[in-house]
Amino acid sequence: GWQVEWLQAFFLVADDVMDGSITRRGAPCWYKHPHVTQDNAINDALFLEILIYKSLRRHFKSHPAYVQLLELFIDTTFQTEVGQHIDTNGTPYADGKRAPLDLSRFTLDRYQGCVRYKTCYYSFYLSCALALAYCGYPPESDLYSKADAVCMRLGEYFQIQDD
Repeated sequence: GWQVEWLQAFFLVADDVMDGSITRRGAPCWYKHPHVTQDNAINDALFLEILIYKSLRRHFKSHPAYVQLLELFIDTTFQTEVGQHIDTNGTPYADGKRAPLDLSRFTLDRYQGCVRYKTCYYSFYLSCALALAYCGYPPESDLYSKADAVCMRLGEYFQIQDD
């Protein structure tokens, strides 16, 4: 559970810096706190990410599913970073600044891809897949694809509500 929370915190701290956000859930973003700079926030995000792997190694190294758990975190981090790429590249830049909003670049396919990769995998699917792996279900089990189908729908619904 802590590893999933650290993963989310890692993503949110980094996302706020990349988006230049001012607040997150009604409070100042981490990098906007007086004692934290943008540089420190990026470093803090990296600390949060490495805590995942140090903790997994410490508590699960001898577990039969250790490698599968690691791979789930690695794959989910990659998927989420792809989603972040889709998101941040949705608005073009000119001279190092965001260009004016161009709604012609917004498509349902782009939105669904962003939501699937940026939100669904780490917010919904990862916890289910980790539980399956921990309980000994091999990656080939059809339970993973069933969990994926349900989690993608839940994640899309969640993100639509959040947006």
